[in-house]
Amino acid sequence: PQVASIGGEWAVIGLARSGVDISEEYYANYYHTVEEFVKACDGVLHDKKYTEYSRVILALTAIGRDPADVAGYNLLVPLGDYEKTIWQGINGPVWALLALDSGDYEIPLNPAAAVQATREMYLNRILECQLPNGSWSFLDDTDSSDSIFDPDVTGMVLQALAKYQENARVKAATEKALTCISEHQNADGGIDRYRCGKGPAGKRKSRHSKAA
Repeated sequence: PQVASIGGEWAVIGLARSGVDISEEYYANYYHTVEEFVKACDGVLHDKKYTEYSRVILALTAIGRDPADVAGYNLLVPLGDYEKTIWQGINGPVWALLALDSGDYEIPLNPAAAVQATREMYLNRILECQLPNGSWSFLDDTDSSDSIFDPDVTGMVLQALAKYQENARVKAATEKALTCISEHQNADGGIDRYRCGKGPAGKRKSRHSKAA
């Protein structure tokens, strides 16, 4: 397994959580690969896409490794930079929360950050990005009547918000999103991706990367 979206962390997480008997050598090989990768890039997994840190943190947590000490680097620290984490769009705060909450990690102080992040700030950012119809999208168009219902992104957000249902604003946003999903569910149980009020949507690209 590599440090990558394909053939990397998602495979490691899936296997670790599957209950299938996997050789410890597989996880040891992955961890060694992560160490070598982190050393080679001096601890900077990506200078823009901070979901790179979140994805690796999730995988390391899944196999019982400490993301705060990988080849001498604390991979949690970048998530303490609020502005750089949210640069990527909705994916940034969503996956930051998922990563941090996967091990109940404290957000470390990031001395290089212009704005030190907190969980509340990430939650607020997510809530600010909710579309009028109750869903979330990769597109920065919360005020657009041409907004898209994206079940994939909305599902990711709901996972991140699941732990915070005691927060009244989060609870209300969650209920609104679930109502939206129900309204877009087909008779066979499937859910299509729609541009609200205009039927099935064609693919549109955000100015931010979709990959986590």
